[in-house]
Amino acid sequence: MTKDRTPAEALSYVEADFRRMLSSLPIPLHDVMPRVVVRVASRMLLRARVLGTEVLYDVTLNMLRLIVVLFFREIQPRSSWRIPREGPIIFVGAPHHNQFLDPLLLASEVRHAGRRVSFLIAHKSTKRPFIGRMSRMLNSIPVRRAADDAKRGLGTVSVHAADPTRVIGFGTQFTSQAQVRGNLVLPKSTDYAMGEIAEIVSDTELRIKTPFSGAALAALEDGVTYTLQPYVNQAHMYESVYKQLSDGGCLCIFPEGGSHDRTDLLPLKAGVVIMALGAMANDPSLNVHIVPVGLSYFHPHKFRSRAVIEFGMPLHAPPELVELFKLGGAEKRQAIASMLDIVFDGLKSVTVRAPDYETLMVIQASRRLMSLPGQHLSLSDKVEQNRKLVMGYMQFRDHPKIIALRQSVLTYNRHLKQVGIRDHQVERANRSVLRSLALLCYRLGLLVGWTSCALPGTILNMPVILLAKIISKRKAKEALAASQVKLFGRDVLATWKVLVSLVVTPVLYVSYAAVATALAYRSSLSLAHKRLMPLYVMVGLPVVTYGTIKMSEVGIDVYKSLPPLVASLLPGRRRVIEQIQRERVSLTAQLHQTIEELKPEGWNYTDIGRGSYTAKPPPLPEEMEHMLYNGRPLDSSGGRSLSHPMNVMDEWLFGWSTSRRHGDWAAHRAEVVDNDLGADYEDALHVYEHQADDAHRAAPRQRTKRTRSHDFRASHPSVAP
Repeated sequence: MTKDRTPAEALSYVEADFRRMLSSLPIPLHDVMPRVVVRVASRMLLRARVLGTEVLYDVTLNMLRLIVVLFFREIQPRSSWRIPREGPIIFVGAPHHNQFLDPLLLASEVRHAGRRVSFLIAHKSTKRPFIGRMSRMLNSIPVRRAADDAKRGLGTVSVHAADPTRVIGFGTQFTSQAQVRGNLVLPKSTDYAMGEIAEIVSDTELRIKTPFSGAALAALEDGVTYTLQPYVNQAHMYESVYKQLSDGGCLCIFPEGGSHDRTDLLPLKAGVVIMALGAMANDPSLNVHIVPVGLSYFHPHKFRSRAVIEFGMPLHAPPELVELFKLGGAEKRQAIASMLDIVFDGLKSVTVRAPDYETLMVIQASRRLMSLPGQHLSLSDKVEQNRKLVMGYMQFRDHPKIIALRQSVLTYNRHLKQVGIRDHQVERANRSVLRSLALLCYRLGLLVGWTSCALPGTILNMPVILLAKIISKRKAKEALAASQVKLFGRDVLATWKVLVSLVVTPVLYVSYAAVATALAYRSSLSLAHKRLMPLYVMVGLPVVTYGTIKMSEVGIDVYKSLPPLVASLLPGRRRVIEQIQRERVSLTAQLHQTIEELKPEGWNYTDIGRGSYTAKPPPLPEEMEHMLYNGRPLDSSGGRSLSHPMNVMDEWLFGWSTSRRHGDWAAHRAEVVDNDLGADYEDALHVYEHQADDAHRAAPRQRTKRTRSHDFRASHPSVAP
């Protein structure tokens, strides 16, 4: 921080940084703090070789990390060893499914790797009391977005018949409302077509840079409503970005431009590559790393959900693109487009992208069907398999076998929903009547026990729960109405649940402390206990709340495990479950046979039996060889979660030993050899073992099947890799 500076210059730098830190505090102190105090504190920071803003960043992030730990039940980082330990970095995060929690999750994991990251945040968000203050304490850079300042235009607009670049207004006031270099945005029926304003001729006429086409042009013939976005000069923002990168700092940007709840990525904005190329063009000595970051959530809008954050290989801007960027004009645009393709390819390697929700449900069901007996995948393994299945699906989605498989999986999902059970419950849903009855009684006892323990804390926190739910749903509706890309507005639910909880919880606890103190003074307690009652309440309530959270989630899991037990005790349902089990066996065989036949590009069939390395670097070659020849447990470690307390008793009482053997080397081999797995996975095992045995052979039959898949790609150019 003080490199190549004289002692006086270093002290001045640290002092200026300390004043910036004071101005970022919830109560700004930079104007009232005595100069002598600032000077002494700056000397102490200089002697310790730290900056005030860095100390504030770490303290703020540690406080906010509690939010992440409480909201998520499990967080699993993957490949964080890829983060460069020094030099300027731009982290590119996608998909942006959690408005407020995405940056917190990313910043927390990057800090574990020894780096501090600053965020580019929408300027309108900095005006919110809590988010704005936290963003300044985390050294975020505000960005003005034209869409945030958009205004509804008066009247309607059409297009001139002879000149499509001339926009004609009816009842409009272009001279007072519009702005040159701003945007004219058409309504949703035209898919929000946008045109840049090149000239304002009068109140009822203006010219756009590029004419509208397609559905937008057809709609303009009858006249449509419109929105006007102002021109935003981002020079100050880029100046802050270039300075951060020149100092070797880290930035993070979500290049989709805003949060959303779609299953695919939105078109990327060019700002991220302009920052990287511009910084390297201004300072040739810089080598800016661009690290793609994939954020995968299991129900992102729900409390106590799970998350995987995956870091891709650092990307570098080719020198020839930097030179093209310097030339400006068409060459600059070409460099930006080429670099944006590189970034997009990097994001594809760490994200799961599906064209729609139905396809995503098919992919997730297929991944569960592929699981082998005794296999317990980590979250990151599930994400990786989802990604591979999506890759294969997109290559062959028009193939007759894939179309038939998709329909079969959707039918299977519908049958599960009708019976009221889940896929992982199908295998053992038809136990003997006595065992099912014993297990049902045991779990009902567990449910009563956990519910009784969690009930007091739930009642105490009910105002927070209800307000968070009501307000978050209302905000989701508002966000959905104002957005052009959201489907359900789920991306803001978690944000508002957290914000409401942060505001309401302290007020509620103070109220409880006041009531408890008043009751204490009316009781026969000693004076010391009366005076300490507020402290008892303010310390005890968070402990009770956390205990309630842990007990509630276990109770909910117990409750979800009851439907298959009840179904197995009903004679009619038992026959239905047996049909579903046979359907699952057939569907699993169909899935494995289809993959074996088509052999999609990028899919290594033997990977389904291996675990991930999560945040750790890959093993050395000799370590990998040891794993392959001596075995590795099918479950894969990683993440931050607690073992489920229900599993231990279930395994001990009812003789299922899988979970007790997860930690043993080669436990899956003993599981396969020593136990009768039943008919459920016979076909899956047969296909898997056959493929694993032939993995290193160059048999003609393999080449024949490879040719078959290549023939399909040749006849369908759209799926060619």
